[in-house]
Amino acid sequence: MGGDFPLSRLRDASNRLGDPEQLRALAEAEGFVYLRGLLPTEPIERLRGRVLETCARIGWLEPGSDPREARPRRGVEIGAFDDPAWVQMQGEIQNTPEFHDLGGAPRLLELACQLGGGKAARTVANTCRVAAPAALHLTTPPHQDAHYVRRLDRFWTAWIPLGDCPLELGPLAILPGSHREGLCEHRGERVGGQSAEVALDRVWVSGDLIRGDVIFFDQLTLHRACPHRVPDRLRLSADYRYALGVDAAY
Repeated sequence: MGGDFPLSRLRDASNRLGDPEQLRALAEAEGFVYLRGLLPTEPIERLRGRVLETCARIGWLEPGSDPREARPRRGVEIGAFDDPAWVQMQGEIQNTPEFHDLGGAPRLLELACQLGGGKAARTVANTCRVAAPAALHLTTPPHQDAHYVRRLDRFWTAWIPLGDCPLELGPLAILPGSHREGLCEHRGERVGGQSAEVALDRVWVSGDLIRGDVIFFDQLTLHRACPHRVPDRLRLSADYRYALGVDAAY
């Protein structure tokens, strides 16, 4: 598998869904679980459609193209957290029923409960992401969510591609076992661009994802985006955070 860093293939943990103890053991060892086709595609398609409508209105799509094709306007750069257009997109999407419904999907909540010993709750800092091929410099660098989200003691993140996401489209990559190293020092100037230093020979995991897939990972697990190499397509995803071991969260 190619990329700008050593990469191995994700392993599907769906066969452990019926055994919470085995699932938790894997999660504790690796710092993440990957579930192939966990979610039904309907809520994903609804959210994808809403996101693309917003992208078209903001001017991120190729003029005259069908929004469903997710064709970016030539040269458009998307992903800077201080870009007013990015702030606009987040504000619009995060308040839609489609975004709320996907985060509350029963299978997601069931997964969070299995990992949380029977208790879990949705919480803050949920995000919709749009990546464009002309903005490789804005590719999400290695980081831990615990660096950014300080209001919660223990949480996991569900990363969901909003459509099929082959490796060349820039899916999430995970560094297995990195959660056991504690909170790393993060450096950087750009808003949302702080990163953790990772040895160049460490092997990450990722792969060709399909709609319905979920990567669920610990707050201390190092993760990053793979480079977006498809010249005529946006990559869309959503991430939701869940507090484990509690009945309710804020």
